[in-house]
Amino acid sequence: MRQGALAAQVRAGEEELVAPIDHGETRRRVEAERRCVAAVGGGCLAPVAAHHDGRRLCALVAAEDGSWLRRISGDDPEALGRELASLAVMP
Repeated sequence: MRQGALAAQVRAGEEELVAPIDHGETRRRVEAERRCVAAVGGGCLAPVAAHHDGRRLCALVAAEDGSWLRRISGDDPEALGRELASLAVMP
């Protein structure tokens, strides 16, 4: 299975230009993933990931050197992010 999402950026007030290509379910999943990663303080270079499979949000955090990896899942992106943040300090 492959996953991906495209984003379209428009000026404020011109959202109607991209409304026909908006897929609400995909947008909700991507927003949940982004909230989870943001709650950890993750970014493009952080060893943090989140994926919404349509039922639950699955997330992981890893050591930068790859020595450990923690996976968790849940329904609340912010709570999951906080839990990931607490796991990130574990050796």
